[in-house]
Amino acid sequence: MQYYGFSYFARELNDVTPEMKSLLPPTDSRFRPDQRLLENGHVDEAEKKKDEVEQQQRERRKMMEKKGEQHIPRFFRKMVDATGKETWFTNGTYWKVRKEPGFAQMDNPQLW
Repeated sequence: MQYYGFSYFARELNDVTPEMKSLLPPTDSRFRPDQRLLENGHVDEAEKKKDEVEQQQRERRKMMEKKGEQHIPRFFRKMVDATGKETWFTNGTYWKVRKEPGFAQMDNPQLW
């Protein structure tokens, strides 16, 4: 089996089992269609799909800006670490939300 630039370990990290699929938010990067195409060796298709996903992101950002809205990450917050560098930290809500109400019960943006 070919892994198209990915190690077997990296491919396994991105595998989504049926049991896991129902627990993950639809915004999980493992659901990115361009990532799946690349992992399956469809490089040209993956590049086109990546461009589409990124264009959709730009359009969403522009629409939010027009409405005066700002994206607020659901599971992370930006903080200054011990070295004085801004970095992202978990806000501690992911596992709570996953358990109750569950991601399928939430309003999730359509990313791809």
